[in-house]
Amino acid sequence: MLYFRLGTQVLADNKTGRQNQSMRHLNRRVTLFATKFALTALWGICFVRAYNLYVYTRSALDGSTNAATDFSFSQHILFCYSTSFIIGFILVGLACQRHHPLFVLAAICVFPIVALLILSRPESVIVMFPNLTPHFALLASLILAIFTGIGTAIMGIERRFHRSA
Repeated sequence: MLYFRLGTQVLADNKTGRQNQSMRHLNRRVTLFATKFALTALWGICFVRAYNLYVYTRSALDGSTNAATDFSFSQHILFCYSTSFIIGFILVGLACQRHHPLFVLAAICVFPIVALLILSRPESVIVMFPNLTPHFALLASLILAIFTGIGTAIMGIERRFHRSA
């Protein structure tokens, strides 16, 4: 059914509207899949390296303090990586579903964190002092999630304030 207003077409046929909506939904799902796949592939590189360090340090445990420190550091790396991956995965999912600039900015900021980990190779065995890069990635992911949450809350409060006014 076509609707006309002052001789111009306002709303197209309902079938065409449904097709456009279905294409937008398909594009959104493809974007979500591609972005999450890219993030998972990048984190996969970090996880493989961290797991190799964990296996190596576990096999090298001989009762010395140095071996125990290396093993403890490998566990810290696995924890930091998994937490950062989960936070990044959630932020990317929110960005692809809601298409709000705040979520998109947060999702874009997730990728440099992973790139930093890939380039800096914090999974190398400790010589004197541990590399703090995996802890930096965890802190950066947490700060990014907190600021995104605060921004979302502020926007929600602002939206409710404008509706009531």
